[in-house]
Amino acid sequence: QAYNHAWEFSPEIEDVYYRLGMLLFRTGELKLAMEPLRKFIIFQPDSIHVLESLGEIFFAEKRYSEAVDTYQRLQTFYPENLDLNLKLAESLWQLQKFSVAKDVFEKILLFDDENYNVMLRLGQIYNTLGDYSKAEAIYNEVVNCTTPTMQVYYQMALTYGNMGKFMCATLALHEALKLAPNDFEIKYQLGVAYKELNVHDKAAFYFEEYIFQHGEDAIAFFLIGICYLEMNDYLAALLAFQRSSILLPNDHRILYNIGRCYSELKEE
Repeated sequence: QAYNHAWEFSPEIEDVYYRLGMLLFRTGELKLAMEPLRKFIIFQPDSIHVLESLGEIFFAEKRYSEAVDTYQRLQTFYPENLDLNLKLAESLWQLQKFSVAKDVFEKILLFDDENYNVMLRLGQIYNTLGDYSKAEAIYNEVVNCTTPTMQVYYQMALTYGNMGKFMCATLALHEALKLAPNDFEIKYQLGVAYKELNVHDKAAFYFEEYIFQHGEDAIAFFLIGICYLEMNDYLAALLAFQRSSILLPNDHRILYNIGRCYSELKEE
C-alpha cells in the first residue's frame, strides 16, 4: 500500500516502479505487476532481471506476442540460454509462427539432443509444414531412444496418415490405444485408417466405439454408413445415415446415401 501511495504522488521515480512491480510479481499478482514493470523498463531498457520477470508474466498471461518481443530482447544477452529459447519457441508456436518456431526448436536440439518434448513439438511443426519425412524421422528417434508416450504414438500415426501409410498408422494407433484405452480420438483415427485400407468391418467398429464414448457425431455416423454400404449391409447403413441426418439435416451427401440404401433394400 505504501508503494501504491508513493507511485500516486511520485510516478516519475523509477525505483518505485521497480519495487512495486517486483513486490506484486513475487506475491503472484502478475497482472498488477505488469504496468509498473513496463514503466520501469522505459527507464532501464537493459534490466535483465525485469525483462525476465516481464517475460514470465506475458507467458503466464498468454500474451505471446509481448512474450516473444521480451524473449528476443533477452536473447541479445543470453543467446544460448535453454530455458529462454524454450519459452521463445513455445510462444512462437502458440502464435502459429511455425517456421520461426521450428528454427528455435532445432537450435535447442543442438544443445539438448535428448529433449523429447522438443522433438515432439518439432514433429508437430514438421507435420503442419508438410515435411512428413522429417516428422516421421523425429518420432522414430523418440520411440527408439525413450519410453514412448501415447501422444508420441498418436502424433506418429497422424504423420503416417499424412504420408498415406495407413497400415503403419494403424500399428502406431494400436500402440497409443494400449497406453490410453479410453481415448476416443484414437478410436476415431483408427476408424479413419481402417476405412482408407478398405477394412470396413474394423473401421465401423472403431467409429461405433468413438460414438459410444464421445456422443453422437454426424460425421462419424456418416462414415459408419459408408462402411456398411461397402459391406452391403444396407439396413445398418440406412440406420447410420438416418442418425447422421438428424444431427446434420439437409446435407445432400447424407440424403443421397439414404436414397441409395432405400433403392438397394427395395431391390432385395
